[in-house]
Amino acid sequence: MKKNIIMLITALAIVISFINCTKTINPMACCTVPSTGTVGVAITVTSTCSTNANAYEWNFGDGSSKVTEANPSHIYTVAGTYSVSLMAMNGNNMNQVSKTIIIH
Repeated sequence: MKKNIIMLITALAIVISFINCTKTINPMACCTVPSTGTVGVAITVTSTCSTNANAYEWNFGDGSSKVTEANPSHIYTVAGTYSVSLMAMNGNNMNQVSKTIIIH
């Protein structure tokens, strides 16, 4: 009986260890975006506060192509209020955050 309990505990410990090793860590998107900018002048955004991400996708909200750099610069050509979105990714997992910038 004692031997069976020890074997059961050992098997359970192995299963728990395997589960912990294969657990997926979800990314957390976090970014810094200036609150204002000027038409024709580059703004720089950063994703350095994001965690557990190995890929990024920025959408600057002005119809331009999405950018996959971690900390890109962008130039707006028309004044207005824009939503800047960052998607942080890790494998099939992703997390998104958006911030507003006003371009004068």
